[in-house]
Amino acid sequence: MMVTGANGYYNFTGFIPGDYIIQVQDANLNTAYDLYNVSPSLSFLFINNCNYEVKDFSYNKTDLPVLGNLVWYDINANGIQDEWYDANDDGVVTENIPDSNGYVDYSTYEWIDFNGDGSYEGANNEGELNAAGFGSTTITVPNIYVTGPNGFSKEIIIGIQGYWRTRAPLNAWGEYEAMFDFEPGIEAAAVLMRESGLVKVLPSAGVLKSSNSSKLESIEVCGLTTDGVKLAELSAIEPVDNTLDFGIQCKLLVEPPTACYETATFNDLTGVWEVTGTQPVEPPTACYETTTFNDITCVWDVTGTQPLPPITLCFETATFNNTTCLWEVTGTQPTAPATACYETATFNNTTCVWVVTGTQPVAPIISCFETATFNDTTCVWDVTGTQPLAPVTACYETAAFNTVTCVWVVTGTLTSSTNNLMF
Repeated sequence: MMVTGANGYYNFTGFIPGDYIIQVQDANLNTAYDLYNVSPSLSFLFINNCNYEVKDFSYNKTDLPVLGNLVWYDINANGIQDEWYDANDDGVVTENIPDSNGYVDYSTYEWIDFNGDGSYEGANNEGELNAAGFGSTTITVPNIYVTGPNGFSKEIIIGIQGYWRTRAPLNAWGEYEAMFDFEPGIEAAAVLMRESGLVKVLPSAGVLKSSNSSKLESIEVCGLTTDGVKLAELSAIEPVDNTLDFGIQCKLLVEPPTACYETATFNDLTGVWEVTGTQPVEPPTACYETTTFNDITCVWDVTGTQPLPPITLCFETATFNNTTCLWEVTGTQPTAPATACYETATFNNTTCVWVVTGTQPVAPIISCFETATFNDTTCVWDVTGTQPLAPVTACYETAAFNTVTCVWVVTGTLTSSTNNLMF
């Protein structure tokens, strides 16, 4: 880019043949000097070898109603033009000093002090600062539509530095409306500004903030940080309104983290991610089980094992209680049977019955005159009975007890010698 001399002359040399655009950055002429282009402020040229092109741009005072100003990248989204393009990324507004021919490398352009007052602020310094303004990547598509009194209507293409101007017919005073059209070319240009990482808030406006964003984000959305429609009331007293700024900011919106059962869909109307999907219903579990949702398999994992049933006797039953989460043992051993004194009752866990063992002692051998009775208290046989008394016998008789007939048998006979006894 070139700063014209006091006589308004400029020249560019060293081109290779091709198509070029030459445009006057006239924001300072408009605002500081009230000078406006009489003819178009840009020209499309095809440069040939050894063919010197001459293109003049005429400027003069105007008594026409004037509207315009700037479209810029609003990094802090506050709707206020407090940014600049930090071309060398050093965090300082660097003054560009034109060389002896008035040239400044456009890629390094931050601030050119046209009037030498040492400042880029104020109406007299409008256009000195690279204010992070930009135009559409499609230079033939209008972005601003202005309507006004008496059916006035104008389509405006934004300049490469973001400035725009229009003039209405003489004495067409009244209310004007400037509407911004967010077409793909201007959005693409805004994205380039964001991706450069060089748009920053002016040091006097607060902490430096870069427009560079994380590359992890996935959806880029650009929008206005100012109203999309600006109104201006022009009159013979106030014929110019160069305050109709439009701020733009782009954001890379990160797709939100989702669970395995959720889906994130970007809503182009609301500009937000919508997450849909519901976690599967947790399955019913027993008291000893625990459910944990598995984000990898996207199912509920059920863990836990029923406690082992206790060892029970043959007459017992174990039932699991889901309320107390314990085994409950019910059942009673059958009552032991009555036994004689010589018997023993033992419970058989296999057959689940009492087994009675033991035998009554064998009755003793008794005489014919005796009786044996089993005593359940002493657990022995009681023998009772007495042998009958032996009968009185003569001297020649013998009494013998017959155990078969259970009587005394008397034997013996009186002899003759005995019969001859003398008295």
